[in-house]
Amino acid sequence: MDEENGSVSVVEGGSLPIMHPGEDTPVVAPSPTPVDMGQFFFEKVYNLVNHEDLHEVLILQHESLNILKQKHQALSTFNDHSQQELVHGSNYFKQQTTGLRDMKKDLLDIHKRIKKLQEILKRKYPQVFEEANERLKESFQDLDEDD
Repeated sequence: MDEENGSVSVVEGGSLPIMHPGEDTPVVAPSPTPVDMGQFFFEKVYNLVNHEDLHEVLILQHESLNILKQKHQALSTFNDHSQQELVHGSNYFKQQTTGLRDMKKDLLDIHKRIKKLQEILKRKYPQVFEEANERLKESFQDLDEDD
């Protein structure tokens, strides 16, 4: 081990030194093959992990996954229901709007007819029309005073 920069130097023949705790001299091991190096790395990492904690983490992840699946199902059901209600509401709104347009057209037509009748009555019977108009105004004033 190079003490100046804290690095491990390769000992003769391209072999990697292995340092054991409490020893000052490295033990030279043969150069590992890529498969051996992968296995070595796996074993080191595997030994670093607390398997009980890992098991608990896996259980929590599984429970979380189940909860997320349930929430996803609930949201999917809600979205489907909302889509059906939107279609129903849109159709109802369209029907009501069409009905209101028809009523407006009918009311405008009725209003025009009443105006024409008023003009005809005013020309044929001007005195009677004025008397009826005055009585009508009085009756409306009486209704306004009652409120």
